[in-house]
Amino acid sequence: AQVYATEEILQALAALDAAPGTTEGSGVVQAPDFHTRVISTLTARTPGVVKRLPPRESGIMDVASRLFESLLQDMFVANSVRAWLQRLEIPILKRAIVDDSLFLDTNHVARSVVNRISQLELYGEERDRRHSAVNRKIDALVDRIVKEVDRDPDVFSKALKELDQLIQLQNEAYGDNLREVILQCEQEPPQAGESPPPAAADDAWRRRARRLRVGSWLLLMREGADPLRMRLAWVSAEQGRYVFVNLRGQREAVLTLDELAGGLRDGSAVILDSAEEPATDRAQYTMLQSMHRKLLHESTHDQLTGLMNRREFERRLRDTAGESGADEPGHSLCYLDTQNFGVINTACGYDAGDRLLSEVSGMLRAALGGRALLARLGGDEFARALAA
Repeated sequence: AQVYATEEILQALAALDAAPGTTEGSGVVQAPDFHTRVISTLTARTPGVVKRLPPRESGIMDVASRLFESLLQDMFVANSVRAWLQRLEIPILKRAIVDDSLFLDTNHVARSVVNRISQLELYGEERDRRHSAVNRKIDALVDRIVKEVDRDPDVFSKALKELDQLIQLQNEAYGDNLREVILQCEQEPPQAGESPPPAAADDAWRRRARRLRVGSWLLLMREGADPLRMRLAWVSAEQGRYVFVNLRGQREAVLTLDELAGGLRDGSAVILDSAEEPATDRAQYTMLQSMHRKLLHESTHDQLTGLMNRREFERRLRDTAGESGADEPGHSLCYLDTQNFGVINTACGYDAGDRLLSEVSGMLRAALGGRALLARLGGDEFARALAA
């Protein structure tokens, strides 16, 4: 089959710049799948001509889509800056098609622009964006990248200089607020219940809380509200009081050692790692983890039914048998063969046979729940192992 030229693909992407997406309740615009949209645009331009995307360009689109999906789900990226990042997806995709080193070079200028915008939390969290001169400046800067990426190869470099200035102002404001919080903490007298127990009496959760250092990030779960991301700003000399600040460097929460340890224990407080890494690096790592989990699942499960395949079932069966002791209850093994299954394939076709296998596996899964090992051994054969 013929393939579309790179220039044709770039032209199709350019036509998508102004195409509207769908808006979720969060206000973030969710763009449709670019791979499908590009094919649709190219097909409409060349009716009657059967072509496909070249493997390289198709792969770049898939990687870029996965990268932005991970980026927009990153808990370190504020909701209010995600709309800016999302508008950059097509410009970044265009640049990657021309220069795919973007995915490998951590210092690539286009990656740096994405990283800087993801850091603009202070401006993105403004309560009324319509009256924010800084927000209007960032809007205009993103607009410029979207409109000029095709004709100005230096548009990302120019934007990076402006973004660095905004980051510097944001960091200065954060630093001023942080210094004021620390000064107040040092002047405050010890609070009631602040004295922690001796370190020798610590359990695992207290020890984990004690290991937190100034600058560590914590996600605090709140009932009926969005999770709150905070940064540890100050710890009392006895490690009995932990003061956290918000994204502006303002005091947000004060927790005793026992309160912090209790939150870590029940999951209402989560220590966040990798906060200092660039956003695109975190997104790439998350994307690779997701792909690894998918490949691992595909290697151990049947593609049609989603049940374990024969090899994985036998491995689990060996492990279960090896763990069974003389005093433990036994296990039952059941083999199920769907009789006259070949008649369905012959009379109704293979699609109907696949549907029957899927329905049978669904019935077995619903009946057994998570109490058993359930597998498709092959063809129309199923097996299950269940503890007595």
